[in-house]
Amino acid sequence: MSTRQRIVFFLAILTFAFAPTHVFADIPRLINYQGLLFNSSEQPVPEGNYKMTFRLYDESGTLLWT
Repeated sequence: MSTRQRIVFFLAILTFAFAPTHVFADIPRLINYQGLLFNSSEQPVPEGNYKMTFRLYDESGTLLWT
């Protein structure tokens, strides 16, 4: 293996070794959600602004995110 091939090989190894760090960038703080809102009689509610709270739990019931 020539010196040039060794350098290219070494640079390729470095590229692959540090590439995953870009995959784990910032965690998004927003979740986009679309759906329909119905009242207790299963009728669509009138258009307007409604305050909603979303919560995510793990399988044991521990609150992970609000």
